[in-house]
Amino acid sequence: MQIDKRRLFTSSAIPAFVGLAASVTVWSSVQAADQTTTTRHNPAAIAKPQDFQLAASCNPCGPCNPCAAGANYATDCAVPRLAEAAPCHACNPCSPCAGAATPELSHREAAAAFDCIKDDLIAAYGKSGVSLSGKYRGWMRYSTAPYLSDAHGLRYVNNYTNETGRDYGNYEEAGDMAPGTIAVKESFVLSQDGRVGVGPLFIMEKHAPGSFPERRDWSYAMILPNGALQDQAAIQQFCNDCHIIAGDEDDNMMFLPDEYRVGVH
Repeated sequence: MQIDKRRLFTSSAIPAFVGLAASVTVWSSVQAADQTTTTRHNPAAIAKPQDFQLAASCNPCGPCNPCAAGANYATDCAVPRLAEAAPCHACNPCSPCAGAATPELSHREAAAAFDCIKDDLIAAYGKSGVSLSGKYRGWMRYSTAPYLSDAHGLRYVNNYTNETGRDYGNYEEAGDMAPGTIAVKESFVLSQDGRVGVGPLFIMEKHAPGSFPERRDWSYAMILPNGALQDQAAIQQFCNDCHIIAGDEDDNMMFLPDEYRVGVH
């Protein structure tokens, strides 16, 4: 079967996995007229930020997928188009793990949402004490705007690498990444009514040949919004099971969609 690896991050089916302590936020999609700005919290139009957390806690599913794990926390940011059209929140008692689709944002809406929440992301990841959490914004960014990634828990993500990993920008022509490459994806979550919250920072690092031959020498980690670092064996196995689909020719790297790639139009 032919696999479109460029689309895998945004269309892959992720198997259920139980055992990590955090819950997945599941939301319904709404349709409304397009607006392209993101605003700070407006009590007249948007529920209070703490209600964002309460809405997440009503999901009885539990951790369906470790890439969906993390105590997503609310910020003051929201997408007006969704906030103005939002119905009441409700749990899905029939299939809470399946949930409904995360709202899709236009390129401009996604960029505006990121601009609003970007400082909150850095503040959250900085709680970990991991040095790269305060450095990666100075690295090369490969996404022109955040894009929706099924493989990362239906979150909007941006892609970065350090200087060692600059060949990532060659995408499918990159070949094997150099030892010392660090690739990260910052993420934010989006509720059905347009509220924007902090998601995990996803990290993969390339090690010296022979370090982890079963994973092509990659290791995987997440920094959760509360600053907790997740890099246990379960994370290594789950992330590798997804990345290995890309195959040796792409060094287990799967690339963002063409329409979001820096340098590809």
